[in-house]
Amino acid sequence: MSGKKQKQRQVRDHKNYDYLTITAKVEREAEIIASYATLGWETVSVSEDKKFFDLDVIEFRRPHKIENKDRLQLLQVKLETLLNKYGVLRHKRKAKSATFGLVGGIFGCIALAAGIALLVTEIAELAAVVTGAIAIVIGLAMLTVVGVFMRRVAETEARDYSEKMAAVLKGIDEVCASAKELTRGEK
Repeated sequence: MSGKKQKQRQVRDHKNYDYLTITAKVEREAEIIASYATLGWETVSVSEDKKFFDLDVIEFRRPHKIENKDRLQLLQVKLETLLNKYGVLRHKRKAKSATFGLVGGIFGCIALAAGIALLVTEIAELAAVVTGAIAIVIGLAMLTVVGVFMRRVAETEARDYSEKMAAVLKGIDEVCASAKELTRGEK
């Protein structure tokens, strides 16, 4: 062996089992494993993603000849759709407030910087001093207004996305409950 760590390959029994590999956020991993377990999937291994520290690769297996397999597959598609929708909602839940804050903050800083620049470079010109002072006031006012409104936008956004995410989680629970009914008495 040449100093490199050799990966030991697990032998798969494709005659008796189906296999599935997914990537999941670490903080949602336990819930996802539990959800797939209701569909008859057994966790074979969990390993860190090679590129992203907040992701894990989960490998599952399920008996090839499982009762109600077609219905479980349909439920699995629904589950995966809901899990993906939840991920999108989590990702977008602060998008509007962050964009509003960033754009407003940039314009406020530009007005502030322009006002300071006018005051520093054109101190002998009365019009430049007045314009610079006005620009500074506008910049400070804009930053204050953006801060206040950004908080309101963030609160509204959090409430709206929390409701949407709760509905998706309810859908996931319903899929898992249906799957439990189909797999009752198995194993």
